[in-house]
Amino acid sequence: DLVRSRGLGDVYKRQAYYGALYAIANVDGVIDSRELSLIEQIVNFHGLSAAAQSQLTSYRYQPPVLSDCLAVLAEADESLRFGLMTHLLDTSWANDELDPLEEAAIALAQRALEIDDREMESIKTFVQEMRTLGHQSFEQVQL
Repeated sequence: DLVRSRGLGDVYKRQAYYGALYAIANVDGVIDSRELSLIEQIVNFHGLSAAAQSQLTSYRYQPPVLSDCLAVLAEADESLRFGLMTHLLDTSWANDELDPLEEAAIALAQRALEIDDREMESIKTFVQEMRTLGHQSFEQVQL
């Protein structure tokens, strides 16, 4: 599992990581079926308590605040932060477009995760290339 391998054994951090995905999907007020499908491919309940699983499930209907999730992960290692940004972009582009609210949320995430413009361009290029190749999830991809 990509998230666990990136140092997210801590339940709180896992909830923040997954919560960020739900939050960015909901930034336009609706989590559409393509966004939800991608998120469900990423979220892994393995090793989580029933309470933690219930919390994550509730994010489908009441996502957490994106900035709160990002604050939990801002000091994470580079690999985790880049992995999260990759998932955030992929989720945002699930419907093949970025609206202004999604663009603002991505910019917020970039700042919060301390990803510079050069790194961001590399991540965007990677996500776009993977989407062109037809990958629906980066769960199996080594970043």
